[in-house]
Amino acid sequence: MAKRKWSYYLGPNRIRKRYLRMSKKKKASLHWQILALLLVVALLFISRSWSADWPKQPLPNETTPNESEAAFVERIGRLSQANYAQSQILPSLVTAQAILESDFGRSDLAQDYHNLFGRKAYGNEPSALFPTQEVVDGQTITVQAPFKVYPNDQAAIEDHAELMHNGVNWNPSLYHDVIGEKDYRKASQALQAAGYATDPTYDQKLNQIIENYQLTRFDSPAEGGNE
Repeated sequence: MAKRKWSYYLGPNRIRKRYLRMSKKKKASLHWQILALLLVVALLFISRSWSADWPKQPLPNETTPNESEAAFVERIGRLSQANYAQSQILPSLVTAQAILESDFGRSDLAQDYHNLFGRKAYGNEPSALFPTQEVVDGQTITVQAPFKVYPNDQAAIEDHAELMHNGVNWNPSLYHDVIGEKDYRKASQALQAAGYATDPTYDQKLNQIIENYQLTRFDSPAEGGNE
């Protein structure tokens, strides 16, 4: 006997005939099952719509697309201040770097990957390719480079402190002059001398940002924190 196609069993005429042969009790049961199924589908659709539209509150360590410059400064300043007991890196300097490197958290690198300091990736570190400007022999050129990826802004701040303490493979003490420095001008100059950025006016830009946004207010210990 030749096999019948699935359409023979699921065709509309076949289904209609089977339905007509059903008893009233079976028809009623089938109606309730179909109604329950439709209700479940409707609830799932409504639930997904609500979760998509429900206003989400940003976490304190998350950059948001509509965050104002003032809100970004305050949030990063407080995160840097809270990390100072472990890092001993002036929060004013850390915040100024985040402002300068990420354009107040508006750069794609900061928005998508929480990389606030323009940190490049090496080896097997999670990374994303981005264009960047470098000063080579006095000329500014654009190159593609791998940049670090972080789960949140706090992780970026903590990794920045680790860099200051651990330096780089070829010089673990490269940024040690920044650690514990109480004068932001000397700290930014130490960053410049260590070659953190190729911009020859990097320290001057940091100082200007610190003064313009009065970032030294974050250099006082956080409430409940330790000197």
